[in-house]
Amino acid sequence: MMEQAATTRYGDRLIMAVAGLCALLLPVSLAEARWAPRPAALTFVCALSLAFAILIGPLRLPRIVRWLIVIAAGLVLAMSNAGLFHVSAQAALTRMEGWATDLAARRIVQAPSLVMFWTTCIVWWAGYSAMHGIISGGRALEAMLPTLLTLSLNVLYTRQTIGYILAVLFGLVILMAWTAQTRHQIRWTERNIDYPDTWTELMINAFFMAGLVCVLAWALPAVTSKTTIEWLKEMAHGPVSDTRQVFEQLLGGADLSKVPTLPDESQVNLPTSRSIGNPPDLAEDIVMWVWTDEPSPLPPEVASQLPPEEIPSVDKINWRGLTYSTYTGRGWSNPSLTEKPFRPVTDTTQSTQFYTFTQKYEIVSGHGDTVFAANKPVSTTATLTALYRSDTENDLAGLRGTTSQYTVTSRVIRADEETLREASATYLIQGEPRPAIAPYLQLPDRLPQRVRNLATQITSDVTTPYDKATRIETFLRTYSYTLDLPPVPEGRDLVDYFLFDAPGGYCDYYASAMVVMLRVVGVPARLASGFVRGEYDFQRGEYRVTAKDAHSWPEVYLLGIGWVEFEPTAAQPTFVRGHRAPVVQVSAEQVRAAETRHVQRTRIMWSTTGIALLLVVVTTFLIWREHKFVALPSDVLIPLIYQRLRRRGAWLGVTVRPSDTPDEFVSAFNRTMEQQAATMHKLHLRPRIEISQKAATHIGDVYRQASYSQKQPSTSEAHEALNAWRTVRWQAWLLGWLGKLPSRRKS
Repeated sequence: MMEQAATTRYGDRLIMAVAGLCALLLPVSLAEARWAPRPAALTFVCALSLAFAILIGPLRLPRIVRWLIVIAAGLVLAMSNAGLFHVSAQAALTRMEGWATDLAARRIVQAPSLVMFWTTCIVWWAGYSAMHGIISGGRALEAMLPTLLTLSLNVLYTRQTIGYILAVLFGLVILMAWTAQTRHQIRWTERNIDYPDTWTELMINAFFMAGLVCVLAWALPAVTSKTTIEWLKEMAHGPVSDTRQVFEQLLGGADLSKVPTLPDESQVNLPTSRSIGNPPDLAEDIVMWVWTDEPSPLPPEVASQLPPEEIPSVDKINWRGLTYSTYTGRGWSNPSLTEKPFRPVTDTTQSTQFYTFTQKYEIVSGHGDTVFAANKPVSTTATLTALYRSDTENDLAGLRGTTSQYTVTSRVIRADEETLREASATYLIQGEPRPAIAPYLQLPDRLPQRVRNLATQITSDVTTPYDKATRIETFLRTYSYTLDLPPVPEGRDLVDYFLFDAPGGYCDYYASAMVVMLRVVGVPARLASGFVRGEYDFQRGEYRVTAKDAHSWPEVYLLGIGWVEFEPTAAQPTFVRGHRAPVVQVSAEQVRAAETRHVQRTRIMWSTTGIALLLVVVTTFLIWREHKFVALPSDVLIPLIYQRLRRRGAWLGVTVRPSDTPDEFVSAFNRTMEQQAATMHKLHLRPRIEISQKAATHIGDVYRQASYSQKQPSTSEAHEALNAWRTVRWQAWLLGWLGKLPSRRKS
């Protein structure tokens, strides 16, 4: 008994250490995230809460008094860390009153001291709850729940490794096993029930189960279907949004500069960023009127009288508002733009690749400071501001101005297909992108590999930048155009979702996909937004541009030529360059069918591998446990077998009383097996039941001899009892399980 008590004391210290380490992972995770002020102070708070729980635990205090002391100590520490003791009492009260007023009005409080106050309270409570729950013999899950929840929120929000959560889960399973065994031992002691010292076996089993839980938690997302994941996300969307709003209010003063931006948090601060998710407005409201110096199109009544080949073509023109360089995974942004007064571009180069194009704009809707121009503007009659991406005046992102009427002259590219194909593909200098085009090759690190593979596959047999662009443009035009589609799922890359899962898309999706795929294959590209030409009004002699004409499109940089527009959107006509579109070699249907087959094969492979690995681990564990039983001495093995027989009897439905002698229990056990078998006479279990009854009787006889006889059972007799247990355990388990199924019972 002294040896058992020493083992228990050693185990108690070990379990306290496990609980403390799990609790300390919370401030460590906060320190790594670097959004909370003074992370070292939070580690001290956690260590202090653990020590406080150990000190106050042995005191015999009423529960209400204990909780008041803990809450008061936590509040004092939080107020100290928030700096409320460093100012006068009046100033501290005023500050707290301001916090309360803002929170009551549901305003975001921009106060780092409030962040420190709340994080101190959370860390203090999590640490105290973990240690107090363990040393008081409570349930481990309830004790560790504050730590686990807070840690999970921080890990998921700041995109940290899941290793923190897995480590706490590992410790939690060990704590649950230990506290459950402790409660059982207390109950057995109170009832004067003999039990063997199984501490070593318990901890080995606990470590095994903890490792299994962590492996399953790590592997589960890989084998879970997308439908299930999307359903869970939809179910959690409301509570998550509400929780997020509360945290934004309480932690408004946190320093989030070190926190990586989540894919769905691209801010919509047009014109410098463009988050994709809402379809374009199809209203007929007029946005602007545009006059051009091009010949007007033929009236419909005249064009209908002419053969199609005699109708003069009208070049496709877009009214560009702004271009975007950085792809965020959910949309587009321009990280840094330099504003300078726009100056006319002097270029006397004469070339058949360009032509001068004049436009007069009359913007009739509210437009802020956004103005429009076709292709490359070279002069304007208004005083406008130019937005450049660098200190040079060559990389124009767009024009800005408050005027609503102005004239712009642009140089528009009119190169034929042969000229465009001859453009050089040497975008690199000594293996690095040219500085001027490097921003247009940017891709996020988390871009899915299958997007890269698809872009490479489509352009594998062409070499020039123009051919790669036309090949991707033709491929994307096989996708369905629709405005009726759900938002991009949280955490998903927009282009990946459009290419492989979405029911279709509109211009933002097509243009984004083409730009990203071109960048994958080394061709610089950018996204442009604005309006298509609109419908010609023959009475006014101008183009009527409405809200439904809003559009986005990709532009590809060809060396020696400039930014060339393309049109991958299926609902829009392509740019005519005197060539036929290449034959579609890969379509959207083929890509999605191949991806579906790949996902199914991968899921089957992972599921099969996981099941096989699980079976191997479980089989190895069972074999090891059997060998462990054989190695136990008789005075330990026989009581252990008898206790397991009693537990199996409880599962079978035997009324197990602490006062029962071995003979009384075995008699009740055999009688219950007989009754259970009688209700399932169609299964013909009686021959096996008789064998199991003899085995149970043998176990009872051996245990009675070991407990009350001076002649202790020999090793061979103990092994015979073990073989008897192997005979009876599965039969008893099966009868108990079948007995719980109403359909198996005799009516």
